[in-house]
Amino acid sequence: QARAPGSLINLGVSYDVIQQQVCGVIERPVLKIELAAVALLILRQPAETLSDPGSQPLVLVNSLPAEPANVRKIVRQILTSDVGTAGSPRDAALYFFQAFTNEASLISLLQSRETLQLLGLEAWLINEQTASANYSLFPFMLRQHNTDEAKLWQAFVEQIATANRQQFETYLGNTLAVSKTPAHQRHLLRMFLVLVLYYDYFNRCRVCDFVLQQMQADSELVQKLDINVKEMVAYTFLARGPQAQTAEEQILDRLRQLFSLNVRQVQPGEPQFDLSFANL
Repeated sequence: QARAPGSLINLGVSYDVIQQQVCGVIERPVLKIELAAVALLILRQPAETLSDPGSQPLVLVNSLPAEPANVRKIVRQILTSDVGTAGSPRDAALYFFQAFTNEASLISLLQSRETLQLLGLEAWLINEQTASANYSLFPFMLRQHNTDEAKLWQAFVEQIATANRQQFETYLGNTLAVSKTPAHQRHLLRMFLVLVLYYDYFNRCRVCDFVLQQMQADSELVQKLDINVKEMVAYTFLARGPQAQTAEEQILDRLRQLFSLNVRQVQPGEPQFDLSFANL
């Protein structure tokens, strides 16, 4: 109901009325607060609509109501005005973008020059190469990077994939021993373990038996990386792969749904579930 066109029209009408009152009254802070609140609601609704998978940004923006309030003009005004003017929040464009619930839809908008021009956001246009990047990955995880962290990451990933326990234990010991900052190195390796389990196993619906077998208090992995009992539970959760949920569980526990098997194994022809939030 909050996303119905009528609701957006009503917000547009309210915005016009309050803005006229703001312009006609000297120092009425409460009116400026009301205008800012309505402006935020107006920005959120188009963002949520544009987030729908498969949406066409140009078509949707062009279809924003023009009567009795010109909503498209209002949205552009809010996005391009100075802070405090026209109810615009600080970094209005960023507020608008963060209201998107689907990363692919946001990328689609940022690639549409005509749509961005209609909204006054042409400065945010991105090219296909930029859009293809996975923004939930750390730079060292991208193969084109050649930093020390990137090299350490690649070596760690290879060790997990090789799954030779004796070799892995030697690798951990040597990596920590040669580091000038072993505590920092240990934290990096702990983070690497989370990342490799999540992206190479959990997100691919795979079980990492190699790590599961080492989630014991007396294992070299647990001791060298100083993993406590609660952290062992978290690593085990990722290493065993995603678990299936019942239909009821998916409705009642949206957070666990993000990390369930159900959203990662979709049937042919069904839309892919957006895992952006889970990745972050």
